[in-house]
Amino acid sequence: MNDKTELAALKARIEELERKANPPELPKSEGPRGPTTTEIAESRMAAMRVKIEPVDNATVAGIGRDARAIQNLAPLTEGRVRPPLPGGMREPSALEAPGGQRTQDLIGKLLDVDDARQRADFIAREAHRLAKK
Repeated sequence: MNDKTELAALKARIEELERKANPPELPKSEGPRGPTTTEIAESRMAAMRVKIEPVDNATVAGIGRDARAIQNLAPLTEGRVRPPLPGGMREPSALEAPGGQRTQDLIGKLLDVDDARQRADFIAREAHRLAKK
């Protein structure tokens, strides 16, 4: 390479890097501009201030006092709405299968019947397959 081609290559590289470092400005949009997020937030705060201003301190204090007051609600049914929880120690009881032994026996019988049905279906399919040969 001679000096002129190297110089031309370096100039082209410099121009390329300058273009990347300084991209062209985005075109300015013409027409009305919408509100910024700050302006939207300020308008919302102003709207809240308008709602809050009519409420005086006595009203706010009354709301807080009512919230802390004991509520005397009428029960839904006669007597207590919720039965009292047992207190103290309880006698340990024997562990059982969920649903009791009768339920477990019934489930076992249902599984045995289903197993027998599946075996019968398999035997019938196998017999049909062997009959085709």
